[in-house]
Amino acid sequence: MDGFSKTPRFVLKADGLPIGPNTVPANQDAETQVVFGFSSKEHYDAFQKACSDPVTPYPLVKGYLQNQVEEGSGRRQLVMLDADSPTQEECLAATFQSILASIQSSSDTVPVSHQLHLDRESLLYDVRSVEPRASAPASG
Repeated sequence: MDGFSKTPRFVLKADGLPIGPNTVPANQDAETQVVFGFSSKEHYDAFQKACSDPVTPYPLVKGYLQNQVEEGSGRRQLVMLDADSPTQEECLAATFQSILASIQSSSDTVPVSHQLHLDRESLLYDVRSVEPRASAPASG
């Protein structure tokens, strides 16, 4: 892992709401919110082929992220990046705040801050922090 991923440009919605995987509760004090995010149609298409539920892509707009960051005080808010399926064994994630910063600066990349690991028995993802890298690659 090089510490960066392509900036997601849209999230998935079902019944009008962003959706994501279920996670193992981190602790009693902090809730975790994770949504599926995709940087390209190709990644979404691969996910859609493996997904039995009807989902639609929705543009990941600055306003949505800004509102979520402001409302989510105390919550860990993550976007699962370019998952191939709703039950991918491991996947990278970035915070809402870092994705918002990437979109605002027109960056093509976002720093990866977490990894999600699927527990096959419970079908819940364990969310783990990863070490941040010192600098981002050049945008382009």
